Formats: sequence, C-alpha cells, structure tokens
Amino acid sequence: ADAFAWAVANEARGLTDGNTLIALQNGGGIREDLDNDENGIITQGEAQATLPFTNTMAVIQNVDPAGLALVLENAVAALPHQSGSFGHVSGIKFDYNPNAAVGNRIIEIRRADGTVVWHKGTGAQLAGNFDIATNSFLASAGTPDGYDFNAYGKAILSTGYADALIGFLTTKLGGA
Repeated sequence: ADAFAWAVANEARGLTDGNTLIALQNGGGIREDLDNDENGIITQGEAQATLPFTNTMAVIQNVDPAGLALVLENAVAALPHQSGSFGHVSGIKFDYNPNAAVGNRIIEIRRADGTVVWHKGTGAQLAGNFDIATNSFLASAGTPDGYDFNAYGKAILSTGYADALIGFLTTKLGGA
C-alpha cells in the first residue's frame, strides 16, 4: 500500500486538489511473500510474483469519511477468516472490533499524523475527502472481494501495480 501511494503521487494524475491521499491493497491481489526465498534480496521476479496480475494503479476520488468507514468495514468483514478482501492500507490507521457484527466493526479512523477522521459514535470528525490509490481490479469491479467504488469518480493510471512496488523499492527506498 505504501508503494501504491508513492506511485500515484509520482504519477500525479487523477488526484483531487486538497484531498488526503491514502492507499488500499486487497489481500487477494498479493500472491507471494515478497522475499519468498528468504535470502534478503528482493528481485524483480519476486516483486512480480507477489503482485502477478495485469492490474495498473488507479485512484478512487473524493471519498468522504463515512464512505471510507464503509470501505474499511469491507476490509475487515471476513475476519477472523482469511479473505482476499482484507485491506492493507497506507496513510491511515484504524481500530476495529473483530467480534462486532459485520458492518459495525470500525471504531475509529485516523490519518497517519493521528488526526481523527471518523469515529463510530460521532461520525465524521474531519472536513475533507480522500483519494484512494489502489489497483485497477478494485477500482473497476472488486466484486469477489466486495469493494464497490461505483459511487465515486475513478482514474485508471498506466503504471502497473507490480511496477509501482518495484519503483518504490528501488527509487524511494534506494534498494534497502
């Protein structure tokens, strides 16, 4: 998810001025451990095996705090069972109760700086919307994993999602 936010910010297309950029990757799109041979070296082949599909980057535009809470509800709905819908996020932190009824699990959402965005008891705590960097599968259909972004604007970008990961590792992290 960190790689997605970085790649979308670098491509700088599809973003809404003033919105907070966050990222979401569904667990079902991650197919291997990144360093699957555990030798401490991540190769291009390993990155592509981790994110093997032909997905490109995408931006879901103008998601309000209540909409973000619904997205995150879907991300944890199948717990405690493993599911492709489990959300890997960047730019936000959230608390949830896996024992609560599905649809009522999210307790609080915070931006990375700790600013409360949404709280279960009081709703939106922050004026402003979010742009979500994600993969084109979730942006376009996402139905097997339950994500529904049809109510939002979308921009499908040209950067492949595995390429975003490779660029993040080599450029942003300097290969370390």
